[in-house]
Amino acid sequence: MSIWKSSTRAENEGENNAASGYTQREAEFLPALLEVQERPSAPYARALLYTITLLFAFAAVWSRYAMLDIVVETPGTLRPVDETQPIQAAIAGKIAAIHVSPGQRVAAGDILIELDDEAVVAERNRIATARDTALLTSASARALLQKLEGQDDDPLSQFAATDELAGIDSAMLAETRLRLASQLREIDARNARAQAQAGTIEAAIASQEAERQRRFDERSAIDVQAQVAFDALQAEIDGLEQALQMQAIEEDRSSKLYERGIISASDHNKEQMASHDIAMRVGLARSRLALKQAEINDQEQRLDDAVAAAGDQLVELRAELSRMRQEHGAEVAEAASAAALAWTEARAQLRELQLEIIKQDEFLAHHRISAPHAGIAEQLAVRQAGAVVQAAQVLLLIVPVDAHLRAEVLIANQDLGYLEPGQDVKIKLDAFPHTEHGLLSGKLVDIAADAVEMEELGIVYPARIEIERQDIELKNGQTVPLAAGMGLTAEIKTGERPLYEYFLDPLLRHSDKALDER
Repeated sequence: MSIWKSSTRAENEGENNAASGYTQREAEFLPALLEVQERPSAPYARALLYTITLLFAFAAVWSRYAMLDIVVETPGTLRPVDETQPIQAAIAGKIAAIHVSPGQRVAAGDILIELDDEAVVAERNRIATARDTALLTSASARALLQKLEGQDDDPLSQFAATDELAGIDSAMLAETRLRLASQLREIDARNARAQAQAGTIEAAIASQEAERQRRFDERSAIDVQAQVAFDALQAEIDGLEQALQMQAIEEDRSSKLYERGIISASDHNKEQMASHDIAMRVGLARSRLALKQAEINDQEQRLDDAVAAAGDQLVELRAELSRMRQEHGAEVAEAASAAALAWTEARAQLRELQLEIIKQDEFLAHHRISAPHAGIAEQLAVRQAGAVVQAAQVLLLIVPVDAHLRAEVLIANQDLGYLEPGQDVKIKLDAFPHTEHGLLSGKLVDIAADAVEMEELGIVYPARIEIERQDIELKNGQTVPLAAGMGLTAEIKTGERPLYEYFLDPLLRHSDKALDER
């Protein structure tokens, strides 16, 4: 090969020398112009020069119109939307049971660990019993109040029909029902006694009113009889007085005749005797009238006394009836007031006990540590029952399973001004080199409003990137799901610029700095 190159070069040199009349060595000592004229450059050298020039011109034009993406690179990791949840003990206590083991999959709401709740359950049962007692007391007081106020004649039939008493122990309910029935019977008996006493007094009042009316009627009858007797006696007296007047005239005429001797002394005496007899009869009639008047007055006085006594008795009976009714009303009002007070106190106590039960239920719920969401239990801090845990102690972690992943990146302070939500992102996974397995696409979702100072990176702003797919396809065609915690580098596209600026930008930047420096 070298022999062929040497022979070719010698042949070319011989041809050139023959054409110009100068040997190669002679041509080298010619003036520059003559040397170029006698020995011009080879054509392929000029072609190479033109080609390079055209290439540079094409590259300059292409660099003006060729656009390259402007990206901000930022490191980050894949994080589930639902973060890994540390499970903490809300209260201090002794572990009673552990229902989970490391690596076990759990569902939302599954009981993971139980703390000893024996004392809490006992206290809760005590408060529940007190609450049931307050409920029964309230219901009994309400039934008594309805009975005393006349709202319900048979409140016992509706005693256990309320929803509040639905879950109460049947023995307590039966005992309270018996006690309430006894109290209602006592109320009925007291009302019956009061009604019986009132009936007795009302009967006595009716009897006294009848007796008083009878005395009134009797006095009226006596008045009528007395008037008839008085009229008869008065008529008799009037007749006798008339006869006495006539006899007096006869006696006067007889006296005159006797004085004149016309009649005998015996005839004159007869006339005098007749006058005396009539006068005596008038006196007797007047005496009978006086006696009758005295008798009538005595009867009327006795009847008036009886009527007055009956009136006094009526006043006493009515006063006794009023007093009895007032006393019974006062007893009923006092019993109703006591029932109302018992109901009010029972309801107030019931409200307090219900709040206590709510507190105890919440406290009891803290003894059962459950999974807030589905996942896998990891890093179990306790392994056996009987261990004592403290409040806020982390007992295990729940790692989400099949959770939606997103990229969480840290944006440098100097890049923050170029970024905004909605920009396209290309993601390179550290575990899967992008030159072999490609890139993931996503969009910038949001950027934190407050910066975080980190020792290695300085001031950075956390940001979140939504990934279009939750797996990556390897070059062998296999699809691998993404896993939480994978490291990545996110290239956030902020815009485009011509290719030539990549070469001119450093020069312009350094020239600006050079011009500004002293």
